[in-house]
Parts: sequence; C-alpha cells; structure tokens
Amino acid sequence: MISPQPEDVLLEAFDEVALLLSGTAAARRWEGGLVWSLLRRLDCLRERALARLGRSSRPKTEESPESPAEAHPAVEEFLRRRPRGSR
Repeated sequence: MISPQPEDVLLEAFDEVALLLSGTAAARRWEGGLVWSLLRRLDCLRERALARLGRSSRPKTEESPESPAEAHPAVEEFLRRRPRGSR
C-alpha cells in the first residue's frame, strides 16, 4: 500500500472542513456574507499550511484577512484538545 503524500492528506482535510461548513450553512441558513468570509479565511489557512510544506500556489505578498479578536468557546476547546507535540 502506498502512503498518501502529506499535501494530499492536508488538502482532503480542508475539503472536508469546507463541506462541513457548507452543510452547516445550509441547515442553519447562514447569511451568504458569513459563508464567504469563513471560506476566504479557510482558503488563507490552507495556503499557509501548504506553504509550510513548501507547496504554496500563491505569492507570499498576498495578505490574509484579520483573525477575530476573540475565539468562540467551542473553538478554544477544540484547540485545547489538540494532540501535544503536533506543532
């Protein structure tokens, strides 16, 4: 069995997150601007992760949108549960 490349695993994970956001947006009837904003941010995160792997498709001059000043409690919990040594 051939092991998948790290970039492929990463891209599949980002695709899954995008689909998760899409389903949630449809079920909860999120405003379109919110969905666009979230996906733009997700795209910037994907590009940053690819750049760390040495495989970015955009020039480094492109700036990412600002992060929110405060994270939602669910996000904070998600980040706390991150396996140690993964960063």
